[in-house]
Parts: sequence; C-alpha cells; structure tokens
Amino acid sequence: FQHKMEIPGGSLTKRLLTRKGRWLISGLSSGELILQSTTNGSAPLRLKGHTDSISALAVSDDEDWLLSGSLDRTARLWNLKTFSEKQVFGNHRMGIGDVSFSVHMDRVATGSWDDSVHLWDPSNLSELARLDGHEGGVQAIAQTVDGRTVAALSGLGVLKFWNVAAQRETGHHQLGVGSQQGWITASPSGRWIAAVDGAGELAILEAPQLAAAK
Repeated sequence: FQHKMEIPGGSLTKRLLTRKGRWLISGLSSGELILQSTTNGSAPLRLKGHTDSISALAVSDDEDWLLSGSLDRTARLWNLKTFSEKQVFGNHRMGIGDVSFSVHMDRVATGSWDDSVHLWDPSNLSELARLDGHEGGVQAIAQTVDGRTVAALSGLGVLKFWNVAAQRETGHHQLGVGSQQGWITASPSGRWIAAVDGAGELAILEAPQLAAAK
C-alpha cells in the first residue's frame, strides 16, 4: 500500500510523526498546524489558534491529544478526536521552547526562552509549579515515567533535574553549547534520560530518583 503525503504550503518550522504513525503534524511560521493522516487519503486538517511560528510539538501516548508551543508565548492543547482546542497555557514572557506531557496526562510542562518551566493541570488550566533559573532559555524538557522528575536543557548547555513534589533542583550536568536546538527524552522504563546538546553531542544519564535509590 502506497500513500502520497501532501506537503502543506507556507514556511515549515516544526514537524512530528506520531509514535504510532497515525499522524504527520506540521507547524508553520503563520502559527497554523497541519494534520495529515498516514492511514488514508483524506485532505490535511488545519488547526488555527496560534498567532506566531510553531516552535514545539508533542503528542500523548494514546495519540488523542496534541500539545503545541509557539513564539506567541502560549502553548495550546488540542483534542485529536474532535480537532478542537481545549486549553491555552500562557503566563510566559517569551516564546515557548518545548512542551511535554506526563505519562498519565495529569500534567503538562511548558519551557520558555524566558528561562522558566511551568507545570500545569490540563483539566482546569491551573498552574502547579514554576521552575526558574535556566540561563540562556529553556530549549528542551522531558518528564520521567514516574512523574517525579522534570529535566530541562538550557541554551547554555546546562541540563537540570527538578523534583516535582519539592519544586527544587536535584542535580545538573554541563553539556555542550552550540547553534543547534537541544533535545531531551526519558526512556519508557524511567531509568534513563537522553539529551542532545546544542553542539549535537548525545549524553545518556541515569534519572536522579533511581540513581539515588542505589
């Protein structure tokens, strides 16, 4: 079976193929989101709400929810069953660098070039915590599978680990600095954090809560 993917018009700023391969999601400089199904030949769907370039994309494990971040200083939660916007997460002073879901969908994290990570309850839009002090802006964030730790990579190459319950830093590592956008992910087992720094170097680190338990 062959399927021709339609490339959306406009300037592409972010693209994501979902983990199960159901959707190819494109973010444009206009703030539009383009959803292309990989399973049928239906026309692309357009989601409008952001007013500036799309800078971050994340999809929940069940592929029912899309989280988008933009240079318009907001992140938005979209229902991929109804293709409608559910929530808008604001309160950042600069554009969004990255967005992340917790495994159980009970928390959303947004990292910004304003040097902060905000944690939100997606059910009622309340702000759960604000994690400050990431010099050089927040480029990438990840949440461990147990929900205890948030990892954030700054533009100066500092990877910080935060204990969510205590809202305090539990450790950090100095990684490389470069012109590329950083990237972080947590392993499904919860044991490892993988980070690619701005210089393009990959680091594999043990998640703090398991390292401390040894």
